[in-house]
Amino acid sequence: MRKLFFLVLFAFCSCFLFSQKKILGNPKALSEISEYDLVFNYLDIKIPKFKTEEAFLEKKVKTLEEKQAGLGEEFKKSWFLNRKERFEPRFIESFNKRFTNKEIVVGEKGAEYIIKIHTTWMYPGYGVFATRHYRAELTADIYIYKKSNPEDIMLKMTFKRMPGGSPLGADFYSGYKITECYAKLAKELAKYMKKKVL
Repeated sequence: MRKLFFLVLFAFCSCFLFSQKKILGNPKALSEISEYDLVFNYLDIKIPKFKTEEAFLEKKVKTLEEKQAGLGEEFKKSWFLNRKERFEPRFIESFNKRFTNKEIVVGEKGAEYIIKIHTTWMYPGYGVFATRHYRAELTADIYIYKKSNPEDIMLKMTFKRMPGGSPLGADFYSGYKITECYAKLAKELAKYMKKKVL
């Protein structure tokens, strides 16, 4: 019972932490905008315990190659491919499904306005279910601006430590966990825009 209590308490505190965000700008300035193109930026991602993303990949590749030849290189390849093939489509899907009447739609290539998602921090997730290391997490800065005037930021938001992972802990693939971080990020952004923009 004591263990269950602390697990529930941890989950509650985690939800509070994950919802933290900083806002700069006036969301009501976006009230007449219904379509956005997306820009995803992965430059200078910070990985806990590593100076750079490159250092993380170097160690991860070496560790996996020692276990099985080719496994490390496959991980490195998927680390970058997942961005276009998994993370970005999942973000679009998760965001757009929150607006059943298409009040706001993202992923429109011809849109006049941009939502830029700059991932600044990422924890790939390790270990097994119900441990504090299990979930993946990411932090991202969101910038909204007119495509023709990218220097004029209309709204900036920072969403901290968005979590990702299977509800039952059945997955051990970091790519899936990180994908769900982007789904959570999109959900939180959509929730904010529903409340503050519309």
